[in-house]
Amino acid sequence: MKISIRKLQALLDDAVASGLECGCQLAIYENGELVADLCSGYTTPEQTQKVMSDTLFPVFSVGKGMFSSAAHRLVEKGVLTYSTRIGDLWPEFDCSGKEHVLLWHILTHRGALFRDPEWKTYEELADWELMCDRVAAMRPEWQPGTRCHYHPHTFAWLLGEPLVRADGRNLPQILKDELIAPLKLEKEMYFGLDDDAADRLAPLDSSRAPSELEYVRRLASPAIQRACIPSFNGIMSARAIA
Repeated sequence: MKISIRKLQALLDDAVASGLECGCQLAIYENGELVADLCSGYTTPEQTQKVMSDTLFPVFSVGKGMFSSAAHRLVEKGVLTYSTRIGDLWPEFDCSGKEHVLLWHILTHRGALFRDPEWKTYEELADWELMCDRVAAMRPEWQPGTRCHYHPHTFAWLLGEPLVRADGRNLPQILKDELIAPLKLEKEMYFGLDDDAADRLAPLDSSRAPSELEYVRRLASPAIQRACIPSFNGIMSARAIA
């Protein structure tokens, strides 16, 4: 594949100049080699800080793919299987019509548990054990495994807690050991920010999405950004995604 870095940079610069983008990154790998690592614009409309290659962006549900890869790694290692019954790992979950939920049902969004459990504060939402307790008490919307329906938030606890129970490590450690460290992305991929990463984070701007204001506020909350909720709070660079 022949890549014109000059043309790609021009595309990014044009998008920023047009006002469609405030700032952006582009990374391309070819056969494992980074062949394009570009950026343009600023992290905020005030144009006080330029976007750099190590600038971090909230990527919302993009993190689900990386999160799922960690699950596949554990299956590959024999820690659990796609047919593992969730209730065998998580006894509190084994009730209210969830007795036949399997790991593959969760991975393919067929768990019928897509509605958020009750929460009132961002601190509650960031409390892993509390949210797992509430998910474990939920009742499926229909027979699990029979229909696909996207699980935007509950995917974190439905997949993460079985991995923790089967493996013994906490979820941040699983993600680090199975995904982030092997790819050498310790400074580029986060499911829970540290202080250094927070300084490199491009803030969320809801001006183009007023109907999603609450969702943006949620993702902008420090309590959420510093938690590990990999169904929706991934924060990373373009290089990490690539």
